[in-house]
Amino acid sequence: MSLPSHVRLVEVGPRDGLQNEAQPIAVADKVRLVDALSDAGLGYIEVGSFVSPKWVPQMSGSAEVFAQIRRKPGVIYGALAPNLRGFEDALAAGVKEVAVFAAASEAFSQRNINCSISESLERFAPIMSAARQHGVSVRGYVSCVLGCPYEGDVAPEQVAAVARELYAMGCYEVSLGDTIGTGTAGDTRRLFEVVGAQVPRRSLPDTSTTLTARRSRISTPACWKAFRCSTALSRALVAAHMPRAPAVTSPPRTWCTCSTGWASTPVSTSRA
Repeated sequence: MSLPSHVRLVEVGPRDGLQNEAQPIAVADKVRLVDALSDAGLGYIEVGSFVSPKWVPQMSGSAEVFAQIRRKPGVIYGALAPNLRGFEDALAAGVKEVAVFAAASEAFSQRNINCSISESLERFAPIMSAARQHGVSVRGYVSCVLGCPYEGDVAPEQVAAVARELYAMGCYEVSLGDTIGTGTAGDTRRLFEVVGAQVPRRSLPDTSTTLTARRSRISTPACWKAFRCSTALSRALVAAHMPRAPAVTSPPRTWCTCSTGWASTPVSTSRA
């Protein structure tokens, strides 16, 4: 198997990590975290989520966080915007890239966002239209791609169908997430084969294999443990109120870029 010479890390700790914390987290601590991650050299940081604080209390104050962070040139500061109201709030906060999410499992979609997969995709249409109008890039997440806590196994063809819809809507990147960490290396290869047959795929960061005018990337974490390590680092930074990010001592790893962590095969890497 030919391995890429570079990987891109999409750090989601300030959003996907902190939204699960039980205790309130001050805006100042969130800002400190994002600034520390910027200082660590990350090129993409998902700063927060523009959702109702009634449903995700820890994401309240995302606009204030965006207003106070030190934005470094070349770093993308993204946010989750699951509906048009969230997109409008993100736009007002100066966000230049947002993410939308869907599930590959009907049961998970119903339990998580109280609607079917098709209904969730329909909600994204006005977001994509507004994003094109305002020049905002959109990434797409697909969860439960290698297993669902309610349905069990998820067919790669189902994942491909959701990924294809997100790509057709205009998502420049489709991130495939092994939400419950049940996937194996063989499962992941098979998933890539099936999805890659329906959604243009390229090796990162080489653009020479791009098949369409719009960049398309298919990405997946190979194991949930990698995500936990990435999120744990972010939480530790908040808890310790560290003014600077620590040196990165973990070995570079890759399988493909992902939204939630990285896999466990060492490879030569550099920051994107």
